Amino acid sequence: MRILADIRCLQDPGYAFRGVGSHSASLLAAIRIESQETAEIIGLIDPAMGPLNPEHRALCDAVQPAFFSADDGTPAVFLSLSPMTHDTLQASRLLGRRHILPAAVLYDFIPAEYPERYLRDTASLLNYAAAIKWLEEYQVFFPISHHVGAEAIRRLGIGSRQTVVTGVSLRPRFEEMLEQEEAAPSGVAAEGQYILFVGGADKRKNLETVVAAFQRLGDHEHLAARLVIAGGYPEAWQERVLAEADGTVPAGGVRFLPHVDDEALAGWYRGAAVTVVASVAEGFSMPVIEALACGSPVLASDIPVHRELVESAECRFDPNDASELAVKLVGALLSDKTATKDLPKTPRRFTRSVVGARFWQGLAGAFDDFSASRPRVKLEERKRIAFVTPFPPDRSGVADYSASTVAALGRIADVDVYTDQPEPTATAGVREFHPISAAAWLRPDYDSVVAVIGNSHFHTKIIELHRRFGGPCIVHDNRLAEVTAFTKGVDYLRDQAQRLLSRPVSESEVYEWLANPGQLPSPFYDDILPSACPMIVHSRGIQSTVRRLYGVEVEYLPFSIYRQFEADARSPEARAAARRRLGMPADRTVVVSLGIVDRVKSPETCVDAIGVLKQKGQDCHLYFVGTTTTEMQSTLEQRASQCGVPRRLHFMDHWLSDLEYRDYLLAADMGIQLRNHFFGGLSGALLDCVAAGLPTVANKDLAEAVEAPQYVVRVPDSPDGMMLADGMHRILRQRSDSEEIIRSVEQFASEHSFETYVRRFLDIVHPRVSCRRFG
Repeated sequence: MRILADIRCLQDPGYAFRGVGSHSASLLAAIRIESQETAEIIGLIDPAMGPLNPEHRALCDAVQPAFFSADDGTPAVFLSLSPMTHDTLQASRLLGRRHILPAAVLYDFIPAEYPERYLRDTASLLNYAAAIKWLEEYQVFFPISHHVGAEAIRRLGIGSRQTVVTGVSLRPRFEEMLEQEEAAPSGVAAEGQYILFVGGADKRKNLETVVAAFQRLGDHEHLAARLVIAGGYPEAWQERVLAEADGTVPAGGVRFLPHVDDEALAGWYRGAAVTVVASVAEGFSMPVIEALACGSPVLASDIPVHRELVESAECRFDPNDASELAVKLVGALLSDKTATKDLPKTPRRFTRSVVGARFWQGLAGAFDDFSASRPRVKLEERKRIAFVTPFPPDRSGVADYSASTVAALGRIADVDVYTDQPEPTATAGVREFHPISAAAWLRPDYDSVVAVIGNSHFHTKIIELHRRFGGPCIVHDNRLAEVTAFTKGVDYLRDQAQRLLSRPVSESEVYEWLANPGQLPSPFYDDILPSACPMIVHSRGIQSTVRRLYGVEVEYLPFSIYRQFEADARSPEARAAARRRLGMPADRTVVVSLGIVDRVKSPETCVDAIGVLKQKGQDCHLYFVGTTTTEMQSTLEQRASQCGVPRRLHFMDHWLSDLEYRDYLLAADMGIQLRNHFFGGLSGALLDCVAAGLPTVANKDLAEAVEAPQYVVRVPDSPDGMMLADGMHRILRQRSDSEEIIRSVEQFASEHSFETYVRRFLDIVHPRVSCRRFG
């Protein structure tokens, strides 16, 4: 059995080592024991909530930082250990899935009983209402008491056969007390006779009634008991209670205990004349069974949960009647522990083994019924996939790449595209277009939701939604520094850098990195990596960088050619026709650098190389085939004049159509593609050069990232003009439309086709095994 367990309550310090966390951990441990370790537990966490304690991590076979499950045809359980306490949208991703049985542990419905106390503002009211609504989608429930089970049936409209009452198990120290002799454990000061109250800083624990009853003991001069209060009450609360009781309590007085561990608390229970549990509402009542396990008599408020644990009416009192409690306290103080003589067997119903067996039997039985009723999903069924991405006509290389991806993927899967492009280009393979929103992740009819992430403003919303919901993501850029600084600010990026480098980082240093990406110490994947399951990259260099800096293994999927050129389009006649359409002289040596003109592409070095070649007698014209700013154009033209090649630079005055862009590739004698950042960055433009059979010079990191063939000449990663000119000179000496280049183009195009790409993609995102392993 595969169990996807929502363990965020074990991440949350407010719950991890309290009642909810303790119960959740005991249930996970029970699965291990009762299934004889045949069940596989995958813990689902929220990376934004912080680290998971190692002892809780050890309860799971794997931990997955996102709430999703690839539908590989194998039935599974989604176990929500605390469905009302954390973001319900994340958990809802696993509801309504045909192969998943959703099961929920239920603690109480107390906020609904006392909305004026717990749901006082609109946000909390709406969040609770949403949690209740999502709860209706679960199919089997594990309430911790019969009272909570009955409330679930009433409030959720479920059948009684859908509930399995488990109770809550004693923590280890209190279970040990069941087997000990009557002697009190060490650690309790000589207090004489005392009444113990175990509550907490919540009005429903009803400390006020207990104090009022204790005040009435002042009428019995022969009683000298003290009231000891446990539960970690804040100082202000203590001061108020003591002020109200001043002068009206017996000489013994009232004592508040600081926070105590289980060992000390067991001692206080064992030494008490009586333990009072006065709550007005509970889902279960740990102090009752803890006190009984330690041999303490118990007086409990007369509420439904306490009637399940304390059967004798003599040992219960009206929680609103201090006088009744006072009378029973007198009886308990004088009875020498006879008041609960009929209750010693109660704690034995709540040992870890007994509660664990009840839980496992219920879960295993429900899963067997679920599995038997579900037809086996065939692995060859078409997957339903949502792509969240920029899309044409967005002016983005990632948008173009996504369009080609879904066109190929749509032939073997059902694909919906979520994009904020208001008029996306109609594309074969896309079933429907939708605006980017959380709906992509929350719809139960998708087998996977893929976030496509890059280093531009097009991706800001995608990154935030991916951080929240997680799952597969395709990362196109070798860095996210610029988009992180754009969306979160330079200080946010600086904080990430300081954590990575373990040293102070100045604001000016960050600005220097942004201006010169080659100096970046990291790709700054910090925001997306924790939620990625899996993260897919397109170069071995990025894969090794992530492994080295983050200690995480990501999936490598070779980049594809997304502009195909038929063989006849690369013929000398076709190239000559392209020159004529662009108005280029037939005898001109044309060099192209493709894409938006930016310093990361070392345009100054390209100009320097044209100057060096001019000195060697080779007159070349450099075309920047992409948009540029007026400032950048002026800078490069001045550089050209200084290098002795004025009027050898050509700039585009508009965004090129795809046909114009292709003409430049076909018309050119040579290409240059450089990057001055070296984390294994990619270049769709370099792939365009390869696909067009255009001999090209590229720096080594970039060429290796796309697995470029040998007609792409490698130069060092930080070349100067002389080094670049040497590489260009090699191409000019050997320039030809050789059959060797044609064969290389055809082989590369086959190995890097989108048909190959999307099949590899499906193998990564939907592996044909029962369960992928996570860290």
